[in-house]
Amino acid sequence: MKKVLALFLLGVTAILLASCGINNEQKIDEIFDSITLPTETKDNIVLIEKSEKYPDAKFTWTSNNTSSLTSKGVVNRKEVDVTVQLFLLVELNSAKKTKTYSIKVLKDDKEIVIPTIDYKQFNNPYGFASLGITDRTNAVAKEVSTEIEFLETLENKENKVIKITKDLNMGYLNVVKNLKAANKDETRIKELTENNSLYRRNPNIPMLHPVLIEEGVGQLILDGREDLMIYSENGITIKHLTTHIKGNSKNIVIRNIKFADIWEWDEKDRGQYKENDWDYFTLENVNGLWFDHLSFSNSYDGIIDAKNNVENVTLSYLDLNFVVTDFITVQMDMLENNRTEHPYYDELRNSASKEDITIVAASQKKGFNFGNTTDGSGFENITVTMHHIYAKNLQDRFPRLRKGDVHLYNVISDATDISKLRNIGIPIVSQAIVPTEQGAVLMENSVFKNIAEAIKTHQDSNLDSRYTGKYKVINSYHITGETVYKGSSDDENTLWIQSNTNAAKQPFYFRNWQTIPYKYLLEETAKLEESFDKNQAGVVQLTDFDWLKIDISLSENSSNRGQMILPEMISLDKVVLVKKADTYVPNFKVINFYGNKELLLNTDYTYTTNLELDTTVPGKYEIEYIITSKTDSTNIIKIVQTVIVYDETKENEIYAYNISDEQNEMINISLNLYMKKGNLHYLITDLENLSQDDILNHQDKKLVEINDTSMMLENIQSNRKKYIYLITETNELYSQIIKYDIVNEEVIEITTEEEFNQMLSEPITKGKYYKLMNNLDFTGKTMSISTIFEGVLDGNGFKVMNLTEKNLRKGIFEEIKNGVVKNITFENIKLTELNKSDRNGLLSGAISGKTTIYNIEFNKIEITAKKNKLGLITGEIRLDSRVEINNIKITDVKLSANKLTAFLVGELGSLSKVIIKDIYMDVAIINAPSNEGAGLIANMVTNSNLDISNVYATNIHVSASHNVGFIAGKVNSEVRLNANNIFVELITYEMKKANYNTMVGNNDGISTLGEKVFLKGITKKDGNKGLGESTYIANDIILDETWFTENLKDMLDSESWKYQDNGLILK
Repeated sequence: MKKVLALFLLGVTAILLASCGINNEQKIDEIFDSITLPTETKDNIVLIEKSEKYPDAKFTWTSNNTSSLTSKGVVNRKEVDVTVQLFLLVELNSAKKTKTYSIKVLKDDKEIVIPTIDYKQFNNPYGFASLGITDRTNAVAKEVSTEIEFLETLENKENKVIKITKDLNMGYLNVVKNLKAANKDETRIKELTENNSLYRRNPNIPMLHPVLIEEGVGQLILDGREDLMIYSENGITIKHLTTHIKGNSKNIVIRNIKFADIWEWDEKDRGQYKENDWDYFTLENVNGLWFDHLSFSNSYDGIIDAKNNVENVTLSYLDLNFVVTDFITVQMDMLENNRTEHPYYDELRNSASKEDITIVAASQKKGFNFGNTTDGSGFENITVTMHHIYAKNLQDRFPRLRKGDVHLYNVISDATDISKLRNIGIPIVSQAIVPTEQGAVLMENSVFKNIAEAIKTHQDSNLDSRYTGKYKVINSYHITGETVYKGSSDDENTLWIQSNTNAAKQPFYFRNWQTIPYKYLLEETAKLEESFDKNQAGVVQLTDFDWLKIDISLSENSSNRGQMILPEMISLDKVVLVKKADTYVPNFKVINFYGNKELLLNTDYTYTTNLELDTTVPGKYEIEYIITSKTDSTNIIKIVQTVIVYDETKENEIYAYNISDEQNEMINISLNLYMKKGNLHYLITDLENLSQDDILNHQDKKLVEINDTSMMLENIQSNRKKYIYLITETNELYSQIIKYDIVNEEVIEITTEEEFNQMLSEPITKGKYYKLMNNLDFTGKTMSISTIFEGVLDGNGFKVMNLTEKNLRKGIFEEIKNGVVKNITFENIKLTELNKSDRNGLLSGAISGKTTIYNIEFNKIEITAKKNKLGLITGEIRLDSRVEINNIKITDVKLSANKLTAFLVGELGSLSKVIIKDIYMDVAIINAPSNEGAGLIANMVTNSNLDISNVYATNIHVSASHNVGFIAGKVNSEVRLNANNIFVELITYEMKKANYNTMVGNNDGISTLGEKVFLKGITKKDGNKGLGESTYIANDIILDETWFTENLKDMLDSESWKYQDNGLILK
């Protein structure tokens, strides 16, 4: 019986299994029956990828012709009808079936005609330049045919139009040689090549290319030039020249010239091209610029680098054909014949052919950089048009933009050749449009080929949306391999998307103009390449063409830039206090995004609210204002304001407060009150549940006068007590008691090296107070890798010593953020081959936020870093940080890095505010072979701030390429530097290039040296640039206690300094 039953069950199971298989296939058939696709189409097709009835079914679409119809349903119409087969594979449990759909993609029925461009149209810049340049038809051109004629003609600013008739070699050494051959005397040679602001040797000296070593690289400086035009009729070539246009130059035109040969192999930085700052053009403070029909060979750095205040620029008909040339071949032959002397090249040759390496070397790493540094000022008004540009083998920056506006149309960028060589070991970037920091790029009717990251909108480590850019692409081809996509960034399922995922796509709008202020001609995208063949970009020879005629009639030149209201352009107090029964009218201030002019209520905008405020009833009210533009009914902004109605005859209540967590045994208190009168009583204690009388009568109670409705009490000693009580007193009326439980920091004692390493390894250090209980000796031991330190490290007067490390990441701390380090000595420490990336230091790689460093001693320290930005305290103080560094003693220290090397800080970030005070230095050496080296700070970025005082330094040696000074190597524009009470004795400078001075090597900022800045025994006095206004002490002056008392009295009167052994020393 059991056997029969078992057979029966087995049979039933088999039937069920078989029926399941059939049912799954039937379900798939149902899915197929539910899908209906057109047999022919002109438009994109929506391909279903999920079944609502059978949600477990998996869909896979494929196409046999992705260039006409992709597996996503994207249609690309051709000149003829194309039949495409789409295959749908559906899998459900164990069953799978495929169905074929045949679809005819109809030909593009729009008649496409390659435009035959009337050469007269070359006379119009068709871009932003039309707002800032003028016609030259009636100008008389000054013809030049030699390098000397070119310079001497430019020297006379009355020469407004210069026609070059023959090729020029503007290499510095070649120019000097020609001047000598022309029997120019030494005075005249110096006038043309040294002692002027027109032409000089480029500060970055060639190191590797045989031709450049022989002929040099020159730098042309067009400073404050107006109405200047340089052109040729036959497309001449200018070699070995970089050009800096600056100084509020206006109305500049350069046409029909090829710029060539400012590149050499980058052996030192392994193809990163960071050493030589050779751009063909650097733009700064320029309004109105047209570069037209220019050709460029590859450069070491970029094609155009724009700094602050660059507006109304057009780049048209540029030829960027970055292929192998004889000039490049000379370099590669030299490397091939000397492989053992060039280990990076030799390493590449072990895995790649010379021919492939040469192709990559000939490509251009960087193209157009508009806004040259993070958070730079003056980038907002960048306005550039780029049209009819052909770029072959450009790796990046087409363009790179910060803050401004760029309009591209009718451009082609083809990276096909180098895309095939990404795996041979040479770093190859594959990017194009890179808008950041709210910069906006519009591209129309253009073609990108084989660019991995066509769009990237965020490159900064700070994920704040302010660092994200905007883009819009219209009617353009995105071609990758056999995949051909034509469309716009707003299309459904578009391929025109940003590659980065760390920031959301931003709504698109220009910053400077609501609509483009000029007319322009869009060519049909499908025929753009043929159009370039017929109407050549780059240098040309045109018969009967007048290069001087410039027609700007297509410029609309409207003074009305548009109107748009954004939330950040509305000024309205978040919280407002209103006395009982007073009338309240919202204090709106609405600024037009375009032009920054205030808009008028009821003329430019209106507003409504969600409630009517009754000020006779005290209380807290949340009012929502709905603001609507009168020029655009869709431009609606909602903003909320808190209105507090109070009775001035009542208590002065604290209606809002914030008390920080304890750090370094201190807290910060912020308060908001009804009225700015009376007194604030506060008590910090371990006592719980105190009454009003208990608080007011306690011996530790503090009293503060209320002088504002918003108050901030900083660095209040909390001494790890548990509670704080707050009460206000006004006219004998007392507010409600506020009791707050202080979040105390956790004290962690460190007695061993292992416990110190454990601190470094902690993922969370905020709220922790680490305290050394004895010296830590790292002899024979390693130090753990740290991340971000947000706590307090109190050395308690002890030492960390005898550490030898190789490849330590960044420093002891990778970054100190809102932290404190104090009372500690670092002694006998040697760090070699620090992190391969930038930002390294003994204490930290970077510092951010509000950080304090004090009472630190560095003794017998040696640090070697492979890259840039090195300092004992930190490699970099980051953007918008507040840092105090004081009471630092430095003895017997040697630091070496590639560039940006300093004893304290490698680089100060933009908007940072730093106070440095009480620094003692004796026997300290810096080596920065490639760039800035300084005693204290190597580089101060635009808009950074430094106050430095009370410095005593002796036996200092600084060796660097250029930008050398004791306080700072380079001070960039809009930097504020104040220095006083500085004494430096026995300092030596060694430089390979230019730009040095005693205090600031290269000063473009607002730097002030006080009267108490003294130097004695210096090997070089004031240099060729920078800041060196100091008091030099003659060698026969005796520096005794009397001298120091008379000249540095403020230091000796402080609690930090004393006179000892014929000098000053920290107590």
